[in-house]
Amino acid sequence: MSDGHTCLPERLPAFPFRTAGEIGDGRAVGNDEAPRVVLGNLGPIMVIGMARLLSEDGADVIGQEQHPAGIVSAAGRLRPDVVVLDLNTDGSRELGSRVQRVSPGTKVILCDSDEDGMEVLDPGADSLRRVGAGGLQWELATSRTPR
Repeated sequence: MSDGHTCLPERLPAFPFRTAGEIGDGRAVGNDEAPRVVLGNLGPIMVIGMARLLSEDGADVIGQEQHPAGIVSAAGRLRPDVVVLDLNTDGSRELGSRVQRVSPGTKVILCDSDEDGMEVLDPGADSLRRVGAGGLQWELATSRTPR
């Protein structure tokens, strides 16, 4: 532009230079391969950080809802591979069960905002399992369901 401002496209690719390899190491994945994720009742800072982390790990964040009814509705409508909830929010464990009732193939990951670890409700499981702080990449890699 002649006024000295740089003209940028509306949306820049998040990570234009990726190398091939395992999920979690920054490799580019096609949208038909990327785990589809809905972010749930996370705080604003946690949403930003989680969206970035998930993108870096090759996931496709397809939605974000704050309120429980919206989260359940989005899970039923979008059928994501993963829904991420805040472990420290009251009612999140029950909310995870509600998500799986409307989308039985969805894995629910309850993240601790203190990053000490997370709890995972696998599709078809009756109880949560505890996972260490570094387990998000593995959970994403094992969450893709055929479409």
